[in-house]
Amino acid sequence: MPISEPAIVHLLKNKYPLINNIYANYQPIFLIDQMIAMCEFEGIPYQMTPELIDRAWANMFVKDEVIVK
Repeated sequence: MPISEPAIVHLLKNKYPLINNIYANYQPIFLIDQMIAMCEFEGIPYQMTPELIDRAWANMFVKDEVIVK
């Protein structure tokens, strides 16, 4: 997957600061797998963009909330 500088800067400055364990080993692999799956599903070339990072990131973390039954 081609890596773009704006995508890496977005990831390091805007995404990783949101979590406590900023350099967990599983995260980059999971994000790339998610971006590859999105590109394949949408029929677009493999790419790493801030928009795809945001979408893959949304699949990685859930909002901490109380669920009332």
